[in-house]
Amino acid sequence: MARDKIRIEVNPGSLTIRYEVSSVSPHGRFYAGALFLAFALCGICFVLFMPGKHGSPSMWDDLHSQPLNSFGFYLAVSGSALLLWYVARAARIAYPGDHELKCDRETMTVSWVRWLDWKNRSWVSESYLMSDVLEIRYGVILRGRGGSIDGLRFRAAGKDYRLFPQLTTNEAGKILAAFEDLGADTKRKRKSI
Repeated sequence: MARDKIRIEVNPGSLTIRYEVSSVSPHGRFYAGALFLAFALCGICFVLFMPGKHGSPSMWDDLHSQPLNSFGFYLAVSGSALLLWYVARAARIAYPGDHELKCDRETMTVSWVRWLDWKNRSWVSESYLMSDVLEIRYGVILRGRGGSIDGLRFRAAGKDYRLFPQLTTNEAGKILAAFEDLGADTKRKRKSI
């Protein structure tokens, strides 16, 4: 992770974490989204149009001859939708926009730029009481075939948050220690002395 992407400020009684990916790559999310979409569409086309074993017709030939309300048609549409949903989720987590987390002993505020805001101008913020923020931990925020991406995870008022992709263990330790000093509910395993 580039050192200028993340800034951690720990002060007595407060914590501020700012993730500024737009300063490193202003259009990185657009290119990543286009690349992920192209891979998903290529995958769907490959599955639909590739001939089967031993010269059997492709799935497209089978679907083309079946009515729209058939099981095969619903299976192809739902499989394609599931693949596109996963690709969109993976792109948002792996290549997020700028986001920021500020908290003190009473409240936590999470702010982020919407993923489709290519100019990084429109921020959305949500605030929670620290008593509503549960299970703050460092762990896997996205798992794929080739590996996983680690970051900060927590639940706030029933909503799951996955922030700061590619957070290092040293940065995570510093952040979790600051949360513990603020009295937050962390899931860090401490070594017993």
